[in-house]
Amino acid sequence: MKPTPTPGNSPLVPLLLLVPAPTVGVLGAFFGLGGEYGRWLWGLSKAWILLFPLLWWLLIEKQKISLSPLPRPAGEAIRLALFTGIGFFAVILIGNSLLAERLVDSDMVQAKAVETGLDDMRLFLGFATYTCLINSLLEEYIWRWFVTLQVVRLVPHRGWAIFFSGLAFTCHHVFALAAQMPLAATVVASLGVFLGGVTWSWLYIKTNSVWPGWISHLLADIAIMIVGWELIFR
Repeated sequence: MKPTPTPGNSPLVPLLLLVPAPTVGVLGAFFGLGGEYGRWLWGLSKAWILLFPLLWWLLIEKQKISLSPLPRPAGEAIRLALFTGIGFFAVILIGNSLLAERLVDSDMVQAKAVETGLDDMRLFLGFATYTCLINSLLEEYIWRWFVTLQVVRLVPHRGWAIFFSGLAFTCHHVFALAAQMPLAATVVASLGVFLGGVTWSWLYIKTNSVWPGWISHLLADIAIMIVGWELIFR
């Protein structure tokens, strides 16, 4: 799965069909329908963004599936993944220690945890494991492999392609964060998501592989789960 253009297929079409979907799901779940219908809409949007890239790749692009292998030699790619991931890990934990009391309403976070069941330690650990190991990989598959691939084909300048890929990744996160955090915390967290998105898009373009971005993303998510643990259970 490499960012090589396929003539005859407009990259704008798959972007328009995929990028808005998670935002629609989040808006329906948190700000619109609510209840069972909101959960259904959110679930359908998740299923769509997981299946659509694969179906487009196989049926429209008529390409083969690969495991997105690391470049050879893989040393530089792994070093970049660890460097960026450890950087995110440190910034998130340090930022939390410096800003959390000013920006985050811990009562609001704990109320949301009770509402979703994440105040149960076992459920939280299961959620954290899924988020760090699986959801991060799924996001690299969707937002770096597929979306960044299409944006690179649409926007020839790599810098702008990375910027727009990061922006597309950030959009639905803004609304999801706004439903659970005060405005100031939402702005700071959204900027962090955007920085992660552009970094992981850059890693994908540089290495032609989702694995360096996943390693970096995994480390960032571990730090986020540590922060979540402190806010809910401290």
